[in-house]
Amino acid sequence: MIGLIGLLLAVVGLAGGIIFPLLIPGIGFAAWIFVVLSLAGLIVSVIARKKSTKKGAGTAGIVIAIVGIVVSVIMAIACSSAKVAVDYVEKQNAELIEEVESALENVDTSKLEEGVKDVMDQLEAQTEAATE
Repeated sequence: MIGLIGLLLAVVGLAGGIIFPLLIPGIGFAAWIFVVLSLAGLIVSVIARKKSTKKGAGTAGIVIAIVGIVVSVIMAIACSSAKVAVDYVEKQNAELIEEVESALENVDTSKLEEGVKDVMDQLEAQTEAATE
């Protein structure tokens, strides 16, 4: 019975460590909860393997718990790193937007208007020349 408890903890730790960070990105620290569950599954499975004559569930719990710990740590680190990268990019974009808005406020549009008027005059002259 204790072997099944260890196996169950290990499976929940593994599945949660994979699924939870993917379903709710941005909170990779939550994957650490599943590291703890996998670790608890490992401890219970080791105890079950030592005390029980039926060692199958204990062995399975140990293997799955080790995989769960590794996967959950990788997911936690990956999601946390991605969150840091996204925050950095958002900050850089906000600063760039502020710079562009500031630059646009200082643009002299009179020269732009003159250039557009010149281009329009040239187009009208070409159109008239083409229709004659």
